[in-house]
Amino acid sequence: QQAQQLRTTGLPEKQSLFQFLTAHLAMIHSADDMAYLLGISRRTLARILEQQGASYSILSREVRLTQACRKLRNGLTTSLIAEQLGFSDERSFRRAFKSWSGSTPSEYRAGQAQFLIR
Repeated sequence: QQAQQLRTTGLPEKQSLFQFLTAHLAMIHSADDMAYLLGISRRTLARILEQQGASYSILSREVRLTQACRKLRNGLTTSLIAEQLGFSDERSFRRAFKSWSGSTPSEYRAGQAQFLIR
């Protein structure tokens, strides 16, 4: 239903695509998967994102980082987060998280705890 709405409203905005990817994260592992679920070609998806100054890679990273931060704040283990976000293993998730955020998952959690204490 969400894919139908995105198709019928013209060019989806980045925020709509962000929400779509968030809602279907378990089923979408590539730009091809996302385009298929939206009922558009991969090239059309790339063109839409390009017009908005983004790419599937950027959008996917933003969604996964947002979800990872939320899950870390909620106390999920890095192993479970890695699995839920489609990483091959926990180590890959930790490396990606550090690359995206500049801190390790444990540093992020410690920073959040410190923020809550103040």
